[in-house]
Amino acid sequence: MFPDSNTKAVERVTQNLSALSAEALQKITSNLNNTLWLGLLAGFSGIVGYTLNLQKAGWKILFLFILIASASYMSGFFLGFLFGIPKRNTDKESAYNLSTNLVDISDWLTKIIIGLGLIEIKRIPAYLISVGNYIQTAVGAEDSVKIFSVCCIVYFSIFGLYYGYNYMRLFLSGQFKEADDNLLQKQIRLTETGQALNNQDLSPDNLDKSSLQQVNEYNQLLKSTKTENDYTFDDWYYKGISAYDNKDYNKTIADMNNALEKDSKAKNAADAYLYMSLAYGALKLYTKSIEINNIVINNYKDYSYLYLAYHNNGVNFTDLTQYENALKQFESATSLNPDYADSWVGKGYALMYLDRFDEAMVAFEKAIKVNPADPNPWYNKACIFAKENKKTEAIESLKKAIELKPEFRQNAKTDIWLNNIREEESFKALLN
Repeated sequence: MFPDSNTKAVERVTQNLSALSAEALQKITSNLNNTLWLGLLAGFSGIVGYTLNLQKAGWKILFLFILIASASYMSGFFLGFLFGIPKRNTDKESAYNLSTNLVDISDWLTKIIIGLGLIEIKRIPAYLISVGNYIQTAVGAEDSVKIFSVCCIVYFSIFGLYYGYNYMRLFLSGQFKEADDNLLQKQIRLTETGQALNNQDLSPDNLDKSSLQQVNEYNQLLKSTKTENDYTFDDWYYKGISAYDNKDYNKTIADMNNALEKDSKAKNAADAYLYMSLAYGALKLYTKSIEINNIVINNYKDYSYLYLAYHNNGVNFTDLTQYENALKQFESATSLNPDYADSWVGKGYALMYLDRFDEAMVAFEKAIKVNPADPNPWYNKACIFAKENKKTEAIESLKKAIELKPEFRQNAKTDIWLNNIREEESFKALLN
């Protein structure tokens, strides 16, 4: 770290350099503008002055010379532009390759034009004179029109060449460099962010706000540094995570599909399948979600979050009211990860609907032991107690559930599982 005095000095130097850069750019712009207007003024003054002194002066001849001047200027400007296009030093390695198509074309055309110019240099005066003759014949004017036409072409062509070259070298080159540098900086940041994300666990069960922020930053950089044709597995994968977080489930499925098409054996391939299954489930396409979870179960035996595939299947079968199938899936999930409370809740819920209340109670107790702050097992216990007409226990469990999640108060008002305690004063007081 710099001492305070040195830091301030560095800041002052940086500010001075920035001011100098802005001042230099302003000076370049001013000089280019002055050159342009003085050159055009001199050229068009000559055209107007000459035309007015012709014996048969007229608007037709004036506009003809203006057209010739404009065409000559633009031709020269284009050549100057080609000659002035800079080459970028590509010695430094980068994950992003700057486009050099225009530079390659410029080199190619410049060499051809110079080569042809050297070959045809002796014939150029004759070409110019033939153009002058053609113009004189076309307008039926005096001989001086021929000479003036040649002078007009030569003047504006050279002026356009001069201005086009200097405009590219002094102004556009800096703009190109700034744009390229900005793009390269974004690419560096993209690479660094990607490396940081690659070292993190981005599975659905472990995604936090900090990781999501980095994923979103990566995707913003991705938009301005790559085209979709160049996307890798990771690029599509991070886009899919953002889409899932934004609840854009169709896009999640499309992005994860694209990722897996790029590399089905990637480090995070199982995660990609898991996000897809969750997206299908959110869209209530339960059968499709089960199909995707089974891909994970059958092909990624060493996957750290394999229990989530079983758990998601259990949720899907529950939504399909296939409680026997759901129970099997939740049992597999709890055997793989006994500390995942949601799977114990899911198992207990399936047992409830199979009228296996004692086993369901055991599952809910295990869920509470793993995660005492989860209100769901308490609410489900209240439902079972009410069904068994154990009113005191039902009220106590429901009270605990509402303390943890006040929204359960509304659920309890219409839940048929609680019908046996609905007339109890303590129940009514609890819901008010």
